[in-house]
Amino acid sequence: MKYFVEYVKECEDDSPLYIFDASYGEHPKKKKLLNDYKVPKYFTDDLFKFAGEKRRPPYRWFVMGPARSGTGIHIDPLGTSAWNTLVMGHKRWALFPPHTPKSMVKGCRDDMRPHQDEAVAWFIHIYPNTQMPTWPQEYKPVSLLLNGV
Repeated sequence: MKYFVEYVKECEDDSPLYIFDASYGEHPKKKKLLNDYKVPKYFTDDLFKFAGEKRRPPYRWFVMGPARSGTGIHIDPLGTSAWNTLVMGHKRWALFPPHTPKSMVKGCRDDMRPHQDEAVAWFIHIYPNTQMPTWPQEYKPVSLLLNGV
């Protein structure tokens, strides 16, 4: 972890690395983080809990990264809902209606290659188009900027 913290402090990458840890709740020291939050009441219905802890897919993550890190535009692979909290920094979201054509929101422009699936490239090249008056209203995203506490 100390090497990653050094990387975060010095990082100037356009598409930096970040940590996804799905097993922090099982780690003897890191599981203390579970005591630092409570699942919001709107997300307490969890059908995966009926599968049991050994069979359920990963469902809680500790994610850490420097500025400009993030995932490209995607739909949750399991089609689940999620909630996030942010401790430090900023996180930008663009939430599209489910019927938005994939071709409108995926980065496939030549000027984005080879980084067309990187979050920073998407927010530089595609996102501004979604804010233009010419963008079809039925595909207009809800845009959010979360700030850490």
